[in-house]
Amino acid sequence: MPSGRSCWRASNNLEVIYSQATLYEEQGRFEEAVRVASEALNAVKAQEITPGRRRNLAILYQLQGRLNRGAGNYAAAVSSFQELQKLGPEEDQRARLLIVESYRDARDLPSAFAEMTKALAAYPNDRSLRINQALLYGENGQPDLAAQSLRALLTRSPADREIQINVAQVYLENRRYTEAEDAIRSAEALGADPAGKETTDFLRGSLYERQQKFDQAERAFQDVLAANPRHSGALNYYGYMLAEQGVRLDEAVALITRALAEDPGNASYLDSMGWARFKQNRLQEAEEYLRKAVSRNGRNPEILDHLGDVLAKIGREDLAAQQWEKALAEWRRSTPSAQEPEKISELEQKLSRVRNRVAQQAAPAAQPR
Repeated sequence: MPSGRSCWRASNNLEVIYSQATLYEEQGRFEEAVRVASEALNAVKAQEITPGRRRNLAILYQLQGRLNRGAGNYAAAVSSFQELQKLGPEEDQRARLLIVESYRDARDLPSAFAEMTKALAAYPNDRSLRINQALLYGENGQPDLAAQSLRALLTRSPADREIQINVAQVYLENRRYTEAEDAIRSAEALGADPAGKETTDFLRGSLYERQQKFDQAERAFQDVLAANPRHSGALNYYGYMLAEQGVRLDEAVALITRALAEDPGNASYLDSMGWARFKQNRLQEAEEYLRKAVSRNGRNPEILDHLGDVLAKIGREDLAAQQWEKALAEWRRSTPSAQEPEKISELEQKLSRVRNRVAQQAAPAAQPR
């Protein structure tokens, strides 16, 4: 009997396979996670396909695709989701959105739009596809078109709150703060369960932080945490905001520690902790956290920039320049809504200063006449 099939029958439990792959994923061991999912897939495919095994295949193709996305292997992720499509109409509908999301993660908006057009041709009344098409417009720097597309889905029902929240997020990511705040108010006016209020309070905190209204942002994040002390997003954002300002650093570390307790492998949270330790001048710990963050998301320009700053401060300007060059390349590959010209300019200046120093050190000393 083939070893793969033997392994599958020995465990005979999809939950075990899923948990093992997810554990590797949380540890940043993506190759091992993908291997576990792929071996399970091969074992199922080697057997007669019954309805139950077809369901297992659907779960495993989604898992394999998600893990490949996490590892930055977007072409492999798309391939997994294309296999998912072949399993039936329900799987096809789900897979089309996953393919679009994979291209979004890869910052390949032309391919994402192309796949979305195909998906909407097949499922013109799918609300999730319509919402995600609007979000694509937002990422492409077209917030008004995105908002218009979202508002076309309003139905004068409680579902409108989700639409207004999406409108707020689109305007927020495009730095259209007045419109973002208006949309947050519209979402709140529709009433909110506790989870909905957490979302609008969190959005308001982010809105104020981006405008450097730090006292108001702090109150908004405190509102979120008063309702849900384990809200990892608010814990991280609040802690990072304090660290970025260089104030109450022990409190910042405590907040981010709580966020990491909820989601230990989150690259953004690891980055926040590394940055807080940098601000405390605890450079060895800062480097350790930031290298972990890079191992989980090596395409985030802010994480790469932070690691460069740490390396520069410990005297490794050659390695710092490498990280800054990677960060600059990632900023330039960012989607239009994610572009931050001031950060690109700051990176270019840091690189220029390092290159000038290196050139001066390498230049031969002037010979006396």
